[in-house]
Amino acid sequence: MQYLISSAASIPVKMPDPSPGSRQEVYDLSVRLILLLGVASLLGSLVSNGARSVTGPYILLLGGSAAVVGLVAGFGEFIGYALRFATGTYIIWYPLLQRPEPQQMVEKLKKQPLKSWLHVSLTVQTPSIDGFGMHGSGLFIVNPPYTLPQLLTETMPVLLEKLGLDEGADYVLESQIT
Repeated sequence: MQYLISSAASIPVKMPDPSPGSRQEVYDLSVRLILLLGVASLLGSLVSNGARSVTGPYILLLGGSAAVVGLVAGFGEFIGYALRFATGTYIIWYPLLQRPEPQQMVEKLKKQPLKSWLHVSLTVQTPSIDGFGMHGSGLFIVNPPYTLPQLLTETMPVLLEKLGLDEGADYVLESQIT
């Protein structure tokens, strides 16, 4: 006989030993449960974190060794992170300076094999004569929301009007959304 201690009542409960036939049924059901949790985890990871973190404890509960739990949970984490990396939105902020590096960075990013990107920058004033200081800033967004270009088309003229300090104020908005 095996004993299960109930956490609610702290009373030992006798559990009957499973017969060999029912052990196979429990094993088959356990495998189906793990596969179901794996599918739920994969689909859940695309939306939030789903049931991914639950899979490891279930494998351990079903008699899997620590190595099996570590490998399965680690592989699941790897796949989840890979999917999030491929589909995530990444924003790179950069200052507008009288130096070539920020513009070179933007040009290099545009040449990358990115599915979708958006580049927006706002210059608020003419760069200073002495060459020092920041005269604006920009964003390069990888995998932006598809509605963002239209929103920025409407918003950037208003920002330019409100934040522009002189006749050198301007904005740039370019995108490749697929």
